[in-house]
Amino acid sequence: MAFFHLLAHLVVQDVESTQMGTTRKIVNCELCGKDYSYSLSRTAKGHATNFLFGQAGHAAASVRAQASLARVLEKAGDPVPCPICGWYQKDMVLRARTLRYRWMNRTGLVLFPLSILLAVGAFIAWGMEEKAGVTVPFFTFLLLTMAGLAGILAPGLPLLKYCLSCNYDPNSAPQQV
Repeated sequence: MAFFHLLAHLVVQDVESTQMGTTRKIVNCELCGKDYSYSLSRTAKGHATNFLFGQAGHAAASVRAQASLARVLEKAGDPVPCPICGWYQKDMVLRARTLRYRWMNRTGLVLFPLSILLAVGAFIAWGMEEKAGVTVPFFTFLLLTMAGLAGILAPGLPLLKYCLSCNYDPNSAPQQV
Protein backbone atom coordinates (compact mmCIF):
# COMPACT_ATOMS: atom_id res chain seq x y z
CA MET A 1 0.00 0.00 0.00
CA ALA A 2 2.86 2.37 0.82
CA PHE A 3 4.29 1.70 -2.64
CA PHE A 4 1.13 3.01 -4.34
CA HIS A 5 1.11 6.05 -2.07
CA LEU A 6 4.73 6.80 -3.01
CA LEU A 7 3.97 6.18 -6.68
CA ALA A 8 1.06 8.65 -6.54
CA HIS A 9 3.40 11.31 -5.16
CA LEU A 10 5.88 10.67 -7.96
CA VAL A 11 3.23 10.75 -10.69
CA VAL A 12 1.08 13.64 -9.41
CA GLN A 13 2.57 16.90 -8.17
CA ASP A 14 0.65 19.94 -6.88
CA VAL A 15 2.09 23.22 -8.14
CA GLU A 16 1.52 26.72 -6.77
CA SER A 17 2.37 30.03 -8.39
CA THR A 18 2.33 33.44 -6.73
CA GLN A 19 1.91 36.69 -8.65
CA MET A 20 2.25 40.21 -7.29
CA GLY A 21 0.88 43.29 -8.98
CA THR A 22 0.16 46.98 -8.54
CA THR A 23 -2.37 49.25 -10.16
CA ARG A 24 -3.55 52.85 -9.83
CA LYS A 25 -7.06 53.30 -8.52
CA ILE A 26 -8.83 56.47 -9.59
CA VAL A 27 -11.49 57.66 -7.18
CA ASN A 28 -14.05 60.46 -7.41
CA CYS A 29 -14.58 61.99 -3.95
CA GLU A 30 -18.18 61.86 -2.74
CA LEU A 31 -17.75 65.05 -0.71
CA CYS A 32 -15.75 67.49 -2.81
CA GLY A 33 -16.20 65.88 -6.25
CA LYS A 34 -12.47 65.92 -7.11
CA ASP A 35 -10.65 62.95 -8.60
CA TYR A 36 -7.64 61.43 -6.88
CA SER A 37 -5.66 58.24 -7.27
CA TYR A 38 -3.67 55.86 -5.12
CA SER A 39 -1.51 52.81 -5.66
CA LEU A 40 -3.03 49.41 -4.85
CA SER A 41 -0.82 46.33 -4.46
CA ARG A 42 -2.01 42.75 -4.04
CA THR A 43 -0.71 39.18 -4.20
CA ALA A 44 -2.62 36.22 -5.67
CA LYS A 45 -1.96 32.50 -5.93
CA GLY A 46 -2.81 29.91 -8.53
CA HIS A 47 -2.80 26.13 -8.16
CA ALA A 48 -2.49 23.32 -10.72
CA THR A 49 -1.36 19.71 -10.97
CA ASN A 50 1.56 18.19 -12.86
CA PHE A 51 1.24 14.63 -14.13
CA LEU A 52 4.17 12.32 -14.89
CA PHE A 53 6.94 14.86 -14.36
CA GLY A 54 5.37 17.29 -16.84
CA GLN A 55 5.71 21.05 -16.73
CA ALA A 56 2.18 21.98 -17.88
CA GLY A 57 1.09 22.44 -14.28
CA HIS A 58 3.57 25.27 -13.74
CA ALA A 59 2.21 27.23 -16.70
CA ALA A 60 -1.40 26.55 -15.68
CA ALA A 61 -0.72 27.67 -12.10
CA SER A 62 0.90 30.85 -13.38
CA VAL A 63 -2.05 31.62 -15.67
CA ARG A 64 -4.50 31.01 -12.82
CA ALA A 65 -2.49 33.24 -10.51
CA GLN A 66 -2.45 36.03 -13.12
CA ALA A 67 -6.21 35.71 -13.65
CA SER A 68 -6.81 35.76 -9.90
CA LEU A 69 -4.55 38.80 -9.53
CA ALA A 70 -6.43 40.65 -12.28
CA ARG A 71 -9.77 39.97 -10.50
CA VAL A 72 -8.39 41.04 -7.13
CA LEU A 73 -6.83 44.25 -8.48
CA GLU A 74 -10.08 45.14 -10.25
CA LYS A 75 -12.36 44.61 -7.23
CA ALA A 76 -10.15 45.47 -4.26
CA GLY A 77 -9.69 48.83 -2.65
CA ASP A 78 -7.93 50.33 0.34
CA PRO A 79 -9.20 53.00 2.72
CA VAL A 80 -7.39 56.06 1.37
CA PRO A 81 -8.88 59.50 2.14
CA CYS A 82 -9.27 62.25 -0.40
CA PRO A 83 -6.07 64.33 -0.27
CA ILE A 84 -8.09 67.51 -0.77
CA CYS A 85 -10.86 67.21 1.84
CA GLY A 86 -9.83 64.12 3.83
CA TRP A 87 -13.10 62.25 3.20
CA TYR A 88 -13.22 58.42 3.08
CA GLN A 89 -15.59 57.11 0.40
CA LYS A 90 -18.48 54.81 1.39
CA ASP A 91 -16.85 51.57 0.16
CA MET A 92 -13.60 52.57 1.87
CA VAL A 93 -15.40 52.99 5.20
CA LEU A 94 -16.59 49.36 4.95
CA ARG A 95 -13.03 48.20 4.25
CA ALA A 96 -11.70 50.30 7.16
CA ARG A 97 -14.23 48.61 9.47
CA THR A 98 -13.04 45.20 8.31
CA LEU A 99 -9.38 46.06 8.89
CA ARG A 100 -9.90 47.74 12.28
CA TYR A 101 -9.02 45.52 15.25
CA ARG A 102 -8.57 42.45 13.04
CA TRP A 103 -5.98 41.14 15.50
CA MET A 104 -8.88 40.38 17.84
CA ASN A 105 -10.25 37.66 15.55
CA ARG A 106 -6.88 35.94 15.22
CA THR A 107 -6.21 36.17 18.94
CA GLY A 108 -9.63 34.67 19.68
CA LEU A 109 -8.84 31.73 17.41
CA VAL A 110 -5.57 31.10 19.25
CA LEU A 111 -7.11 31.45 22.71
CA PHE A 112 -9.76 28.76 22.23
CA PRO A 113 -7.41 25.75 21.92
CA LEU A 114 -5.12 27.37 24.49
CA SER A 115 -7.97 27.45 27.02
CA ILE A 116 -8.58 23.72 26.48
CA LEU A 117 -4.89 22.90 26.90
CA LEU A 118 -4.69 24.99 30.09
CA ALA A 119 -7.79 23.29 31.51
CA VAL A 120 -6.36 19.82 30.79
CA GLY A 121 -3.07 20.90 32.36
CA ALA A 122 -4.94 22.16 35.42
CA PHE A 123 -6.69 18.84 35.95
CA ILE A 124 -3.41 16.97 35.57
CA ALA A 125 -1.74 19.33 38.03
CA TRP A 126 -4.65 18.93 40.43
CA GLY A 127 -4.19 15.15 40.43
CA MET A 128 -0.44 15.50 40.97
CA GLU A 129 -0.84 18.05 43.77
CA GLU A 130 -3.48 15.89 45.44
CA LYS A 131 -1.11 12.90 45.44
CA ALA A 132 1.69 15.06 46.84
CA GLY A 133 -0.58 16.21 49.68
CA VAL A 134 -0.52 19.92 48.81
CA THR A 135 -3.31 21.62 50.79
CA VAL A 136 -3.52 24.79 48.67
CA PRO A 137 -3.19 23.80 45.01
CA PHE A 138 -1.84 27.15 43.82
CA PHE A 139 -0.58 25.89 40.47
CA THR A 140 -3.96 24.27 39.72
CA PHE A 141 -5.77 27.47 40.69
CA LEU A 142 -3.45 29.51 38.46
CA LEU A 143 -3.94 27.20 35.46
CA LEU A 144 -7.73 27.11 35.90
CA THR A 145 -7.84 30.90 36.16
CA MET A 146 -5.82 31.29 32.96
CA ALA A 147 -7.99 28.65 31.22
CA GLY A 148 -11.16 30.46 32.27
CA LEU A 149 -9.81 33.81 31.15
CA ALA A 150 -8.72 32.39 27.79
CA GLY A 151 -12.09 30.62 27.45
CA ILE A 152 -13.95 33.90 28.02
CA LEU A 153 -11.70 35.93 25.71
CA ALA A 154 -11.84 33.38 22.85
CA PRO A 155 -15.40 34.33 21.82
CA GLY A 156 -15.28 37.70 23.59
CA LEU A 157 -12.55 39.30 21.48
CA PRO A 158 -14.21 38.66 18.09
CA LEU A 159 -17.52 39.86 19.55
CA LEU A 160 -15.85 43.00 20.89
CA LYS A 161 -14.17 43.57 17.49
CA TYR A 162 -17.55 43.31 15.80
CA CYS A 163 -19.17 45.79 18.21
CA LEU A 164 -16.30 48.29 17.98
CA SER A 165 -15.98 48.02 14.20
CA CYS A 166 -19.70 48.44 13.47
CA ASN A 167 -19.68 51.93 14.92
CA TYR A 168 -16.33 52.96 13.46
CA ASP A 169 -16.49 55.84 11.00
CA PRO A 170 -13.14 57.30 9.89
CA ASN A 171 -15.00 60.38 8.63
CA SER A 172 -16.16 61.32 12.12
CA ALA A 173 -12.63 62.16 13.28
CA PRO A 174 -11.17 65.57 12.41
CA GLN A 175 -9.24 65.29 9.15
CA GLN A 176 -5.69 66.50 8.67
CA VAL A 177 -5.12 67.32 5.04
